[in-house]
Amino acid sequence: MSNTRTHSKSEEGHTRRPALKLDKFVKNSKLSKFDHHASKKQRLDKKARLLRGYTKALKREGFDTSINTRKRQRKTENDDDEGRQLSSLSREEDSQIDQGNKKFNKRFKSDPFFKAKKKAEEKRREKEEKRATYEKNMQEKEKKIRLHKRKAKHMMKRTKKGQPVMKNVITNMLEKLKAEKDRDSRQENSCNL
Repeated sequence: MSNTRTHSKSEEGHTRRPALKLDKFVKNSKLSKFDHHASKKQRLDKKARLLRGYTKALKREGFDTSINTRKRQRKTENDDDEGRQLSSLSREEDSQIDQGNKKFNKRFKSDPFFKAKKKAEEKRREKEEKRATYEKNMQEKEKKIRLHKRKAKHMMKRTKKGQPVMKNVITNMLEKLKAEKDRDSRQENSCNL
């Protein structure tokens, strides 16, 4: 029928696979291929590569890249935030660093998020303008709807016999004629200019 290497069917219709030998299992196992020390070294190498690239970029920009000065700057920022003053020793060290790096201090530090901040500010301003125009349009729309409802209510009024009230009909016609006359006069004025 079938040999032992291929899948064979049992009486219930389920397929059985032949057992793997131990050496084949170990070769196919992910655990045997994974080396924790090598992966840790790769992570450290990647971080070191990124740090080197960052320090090179800082040097090109003209900033001081030594780790000690960066730590000292962080410390002074923290001390300033808390309201403490630096000791005389750290002031002397800072003044020596400042004297050694005068060309770096003169250079203006650019804001890396300047463009993004500017773009965000523009978007915020545009959003506010859109919202203001939307609110204005909605108020005008509500005003028109109120006027329309009031006119419709007047036009719907009827006498006892079911005839429309002529006073309301005539005033509505007069209002339409006045509005048309105003529109015509505005158009003539705009054409004359």
